[in-house]
Amino acid sequence: MTDLMVKLTDNRPVPTKRSHRKAKSGCRTCKVRKVKCDEGWPACRACVSTGRVCDGYGIWGGGGNRYEQRSAASAAAKPVRATPCRESVESLVEKSPFPPVVPVSNTEEHLHFQFFKEQTLARLPGLYSPKYNNLWESLLVQACAEEPSVMHAVLAISSAHRRKVLNGASRNKVLVLPDKQEEFLLRNYCKSIYYLQPKFHDSGVHAMRTTLITCLVFTYLELLRGTYKRAYDHLDGGLKVLADLNHETNRKRTQSKDCSFKSSSDSNQDCIDAFLTEAFTRLRVQMEFSILRSGMGFTLAPKLPSDLPTLRFGSFHEARHYLDRVFDGINLLSQPIRDGSYANWPDGYWNMILTEQCFMQGSLDSWLRSLTATMADANNGDELKEYNMLRIYHTMAEIMAATCLSPKQEVFDHHIPGFLAIVTQCNDIASNSISSENVCSSSCLPRTPRRSWPIMSWMSPLYYTAIKCRDHQIRTRALDLMPSFWYYEIVWDLVILNISNIVAREVIRMEDGDFFEAKIQRCDTKMSSNEDLKYKLDLPALALPEERRFDTVEMVLLDESPGSIQIVCRKWIKGRVQSIRKMYNKAAGDWTNIDGTPIAASPKSGTIAHRI
Repeated sequence: MTDLMVKLTDNRPVPTKRSHRKAKSGCRTCKVRKVKCDEGWPACRACVSTGRVCDGYGIWGGGGNRYEQRSAASAAAKPVRATPCRESVESLVEKSPFPPVVPVSNTEEHLHFQFFKEQTLARLPGLYSPKYNNLWESLLVQACAEEPSVMHAVLAISSAHRRKVLNGASRNKVLVLPDKQEEFLLRNYCKSIYYLQPKFHDSGVHAMRTTLITCLVFTYLELLRGTYKRAYDHLDGGLKVLADLNHETNRKRTQSKDCSFKSSSDSNQDCIDAFLTEAFTRLRVQMEFSILRSGMGFTLAPKLPSDLPTLRFGSFHEARHYLDRVFDGINLLSQPIRDGSYANWPDGYWNMILTEQCFMQGSLDSWLRSLTATMADANNGDELKEYNMLRIYHTMAEIMAATCLSPKQEVFDHHIPGFLAIVTQCNDIASNSISSENVCSSSCLPRTPRRSWPIMSWMSPLYYTAIKCRDHQIRTRALDLMPSFWYYEIVWDLVILNISNIVAREVIRMEDGDFFEAKIQRCDTKMSSNEDLKYKLDLPALALPEERRFDTVEMVLLDESPGSIQIVCRKWIKGRVQSIRKMYNKAAGDWTNIDGTPIAASPKSGTIAHRI
């Protein structure tokens, strides 16, 4: 008895439950049951073996073993054809019994996340098709709840946006030490990269999708900060990961044993993958059109639009999507002409390239017929305005397709009516829109986009006209219109728009010089009305000599000096390349020649170049 009492009164420490690290992965069903999940795909074996329904892995899809799936598998029912993903985000996120809870750790993070949802998210470049209209917002919010890398990337871009609104564009980021807002940004930027590093060693589709979402936010962040080279690097890396994701998903579809049934989770994954593809493709086109990249980095192989609708487009976004694909093909086709590698082509290869050029021009003709038929069925004036916006880009695409294989700049003289049409249509929009000065003077960002402004940037057609049209009055009118057009998105700010205007003005000054001053009586008269623009067609054309024209104008934006510009202008003179390199002094507001320095040939040298 005494021995028993000794045992009962022994003061030995009570054994505690051994601590262990809880895994945050696993399907939702196993999380609720608090059992270990083997993370099988698409449904884990822990659920399938016990006859339970696997609820999948949140926004990353998965799940299965539902009753209808078991019946289809056991009875070998008639194959079910998967319908296109036309579900709204509510079917992907809001139907989940576990609403996303964003893991913010303190009040500061909570305030930044609220600012992101209310201000930043609505201002990120998008204009996706209606099918993905709300997917981006809901996908990003739920990804924040499940992936720390996405969460900290979102906090970083929110801090950058908030800092820009509070401090304005006048702050010199080079000479001033980082403030608290900048420190918060850098801290979360580093955390996001830290949590993203394990994904680099994971070849699964879940890790790839997380990487792509984070990479997309990083690209927007660097554009917002004005570090365009880093934004290009993020975009270039994201395109490579996107190619790997498409390859992996196609391989899994090919190796799938049962292709007769496609679950809703598979459709959701396809919808997310399609959105990511469109997002990166659209962002690449926007950067290319916004004078931010050279077209020399990695790109997805463009699929030429052989499947253009024969009758009409379903929406403005569909029409723009097809036109973007044609632009991709034209840029790829013209690259050898810009870099000079066409000189080594055999005759047979030239014939093949000429056939591709004819196909591009035929695609543009088909696109215009479809657009005309679509506009005939438009129900209201807003739709007509949107489609008319695309006509300007179509005109620019026609000029690019017709001239992409010609090494001579005189070929652009045959397209004066096209350049005039671009300026005329932009002049109409400028006369019907509000003044850009009123928008620029706003100290805070509105919550909703201004409907009186176009939903596409007109800087690209106007910049292209100012650089490539050698008619003095038309190109100067395009130059005057450039400050009037910009889409109020936080990353396409006034810095890059002012840069393109400054570069175009200097190129016109170097090319034209005093050539037109003694030969055009109305040189000092601005063409401010459509009557003046149309009257230009009746005037005799004065051709600028070929030796005065630049073949390429390469813009170099330096990350070390935000807002500083370098340009490299090249032209052929008697079989030799003459290069002029200049730098714009932002403080003094003038240009200086740069001699004895090597010319950057690719973005790998620490710069980002644009050739046009």
